[in-house]
Amino acid sequence: MLDLDETLIHTSFNKPPKYDFESEVLFNGKNTKIYTVKRFGLEAFLFEMSRIYEIVVFTASQKLYADKVLNTIDPKGRISHRLYR
Repeated sequence: MLDLDETLIHTSFNKPPKYDFESEVLFNGKNTKIYTVKRFGLEAFLFEMSRIYEIVVFTASQKLYADKVLNTIDPKGRISHRLYR
């Protein structure tokens, strides 16, 4: 089991100098841009671990946000299960 925020990725409302992707999420009733940085080696890690383990990702964040991020960082569906707040 892996935690999404601050383990696999870091997301910010403020645009950092470098980021991997940006998206829009509903926050406090408004569409808001977020900027996400993936942990170095994330794709290789997911590939290797999915060959051996069933990967479960947990987040205390809301499902809409988490699904948007997880769909982006795992387009090949290597994450087997998603658990939300």
